[in-house]
Amino acid sequence: MADEENKANSGNTEPSQNEEPKQPESNPVAGENSVAQDEDFLKILDKAEQAASEDSFIPAHELSNAHFVQLSHNKIFSPQTALIALVILVMVIFAVPLYKMAMFQPIVITQTAQPSEFGELPRQQDASRDTQTARAQISDKTSQPLSLGLANNYFVTNDYHNAMAAYTRLYQALPKDNKEPLVDEFLRFRIAVCLWETGQVRQAENMFRSLTASSSMTIRMLANYYQARVELRRNQYLEARTYAYRAMAIAPAITADSHLSTTIQKDCSFIIGQAMTRHALALGDSDADIPDMLWRLPIPPDPFSTLNKNQLAELLDSGTTQFNSALLGPRIVKLVSDTTNRYSVVSFAAPLEELIARFAAHTNIEIKYNLQPHSRDLIKRPLNLYQPDVTEPELVITAVGCMGLIAQIENTPEKTVFIIENPADYTKLSEHSRLLTNASISLWQQYLIKFNEDRSVANANFAMALLLAQSGQIQEAIEQFKFVANRFSWSRLSPYALFYSSRLKADLQDYIGSRADLEQLVIQHDDMGLTPKAYLYLAQVSANAGLYRQATEIYNKMYNLDFSIDSKAAAALGAAQCMYQVKDYSAAQTWLVRYINLAKDSKFENLDTAYLLLGKTQLAMGDSENACNAFTLAISGRISDEDRIEIVKVLLDNQKEKSDLIRALDVLEAINPNQLSHEQSTNLLLLKSRIMRKMGLADKARELLRNKINYIFKATLQARTYVELAHCCVETGQLQAAHDHLTTALTLAEPGFEANIARFELANVSLMLGKSEQTISLCSQLLGLSIPDDMRAETLNLLAKAYKEQQQYEKALKTLIVQSKDAETLEKKLAVMKSE
Repeated sequence: MADEENKANSGNTEPSQNEEPKQPESNPVAGENSVAQDEDFLKILDKAEQAASEDSFIPAHELSNAHFVQLSHNKIFSPQTALIALVILVMVIFAVPLYKMAMFQPIVITQTAQPSEFGELPRQQDASRDTQTARAQISDKTSQPLSLGLANNYFVTNDYHNAMAAYTRLYQALPKDNKEPLVDEFLRFRIAVCLWETGQVRQAENMFRSLTASSSMTIRMLANYYQARVELRRNQYLEARTYAYRAMAIAPAITADSHLSTTIQKDCSFIIGQAMTRHALALGDSDADIPDMLWRLPIPPDPFSTLNKNQLAELLDSGTTQFNSALLGPRIVKLVSDTTNRYSVVSFAAPLEELIARFAAHTNIEIKYNLQPHSRDLIKRPLNLYQPDVTEPELVITAVGCMGLIAQIENTPEKTVFIIENPADYTKLSEHSRLLTNASISLWQQYLIKFNEDRSVANANFAMALLLAQSGQIQEAIEQFKFVANRFSWSRLSPYALFYSSRLKADLQDYIGSRADLEQLVIQHDDMGLTPKAYLYLAQVSANAGLYRQATEIYNKMYNLDFSIDSKAAAALGAAQCMYQVKDYSAAQTWLVRYINLAKDSKFENLDTAYLLLGKTQLAMGDSENACNAFTLAISGRISDEDRIEIVKVLLDNQKEKSDLIRALDVLEAINPNQLSHEQSTNLLLLKSRIMRKMGLADKARELLRNKINYIFKATLQARTYVELAHCCVETGQLQAAHDHLTTALTLAEPGFEANIARFELANVSLMLGKSEQTISLCSQLLGLSIPDDMRAETLNLLAKAYKEQQQYEKALKTLIVQSKDAETLEKKLAVMKSE
């Protein structure tokens, strides 16, 4: 949760978590003489300027050496007249050349002293704290009087180092008996902004937090606003949301600058929507690859630089009257409206629970608190809120948002029910993610209603599309992305909207629509950095649609456009995969060689995958020797265990030497079976058995399978294992055991290829056992099924052998006639049968 605002009067105590500060006692109440207070403000500011100007003299020798010097707080004491005259003479001698040097560079002051932990800076009379004062590197052409106008000029020109030094010296020059906190808090706020702009976020944050308890409602609003930006930069989304609500709750009271009030409300609404969206997307793991420009915030407003001192005093005092009207308790007034129930609500340091209770009593709503015990304290903390014209939902949502809470709305026939929850507390992630996603969508809808003329509406619509996609409303998300792409074509988010739309359409297998969006992207936004990524995805979508030739054309164009080494490599690998799919192995090999040449120096992660595909390609071209070499390179790299198993199968099928078997077995032994699926681990076991059989270790393979088969629970996997066990039994001469295992496999296997394999092997073993009738029956069953041509040929040969065993030579001849129409060959085969 966001850090709380302090209830204490002083600004040098860090507020506790989520606490809305009470108004300091020094804050004037309604009816006091505001003119007199403005005069006090101006007198104190004038005294600070005068004191800082008297103390602004910098020795020339320090200027010339460009040393880091400490800003002095001590007056120049009057020494003997002769010594003064001598010093002045030396200064004049050195000042002229220094003046000429300084004309070529601006004043640069680097703040090196750090504020105290709670944002306080040393004052002029605090001699004991001289070591904590600001130090500055100064290169100035002359010393000059210091004033608030000069400091503001530095600020307006973005010279924040010099501005910070100027504001710091003004702050240090404040009288010790200063009873007007507005000057103090204003200068500290400006110093905090300078710290923020110069990258000293930690120090700025400490000061902003202390100023959230400012006696000036304007400073309090701006401190909360800046702290929301600080938390957003640190990805503390819920904390940023809380501070933004606090700033937005105060903003309508700042009537002295209506533009500032409106700007803060708009910016805070955007921050709240962004914070909720990013938090919801993070919970749903949907926050990857989102363009940074989506989250860019507008430049913070600068309401002070163009004001004179009277206007400054008026702005700092703005909001006091409005909040003082609720000193004795929350003020709730129903406004006259013909359509909706609208209210004017003011709360000054009243507990949230009291405000909500009183508001519910004035309206037809019901409040339910769904809070954990440790979150109950949040509703008892003070709240500063001024909402002159709000509906019931707007008031409740804003009020609870100031404490970091969230309100769900349930409409019943009798009344509207608001369920108050803490978004940081949840038990079921899916429900919590859905709640935050829906709440974020509602926030953006309200934002678009209020600020539909602002340029940020493109960001709001894009964010809402992301949320719709996460919530499963895919068609609505696609429409929203297309709306951004077409309605805000000037926005740099437009090409990203087309890209996201195409991805969603591809997920729905709408490849034609996906290609249309990507083609629009590369045509309309070819100058964007997204173009290479769009070309790549367009080719992938085309390949997924089975348009391999068209995909290859896109890959080829992408390769020749020379975007980058990464893009060329991705295009080469993609084109190779497409050519492999259409069995254009020569073209596939050419593209793979291009990819490998690019990837060798850059060490791409897909290099091992390329070697695997190259091995498959070369094997399909009949080049088994080079294929095995490519497979060897793939095995030594980082490929998946599933790919390793596939390579071992290829190596076994193309085995030439015993060393190939040993290498294949080593590959399998290096695979951790605990990381494999049940099916993968079973295939690993069967490959090991197959290798061992080829190495003449059928008995060991049989024992290996017998020890593992009882731990295989899937029927189809058990069937494969029993078939392999039968092979082991055949090689060890245990034909009956092989027959039994194949019978079991046939009962376990699902109809299809696995069952046909078991049926064929059983027919073969039956013939070995002299059970020719069973062989004939099994072969006849196989021939009546849809089986591959090579299996059909082997089945016919086996059937012919079975007829021969029964001396049914004519049937055997007819079986052979099915295989061949060469009568001469058939007669020779029949003669051989009879002679045998």
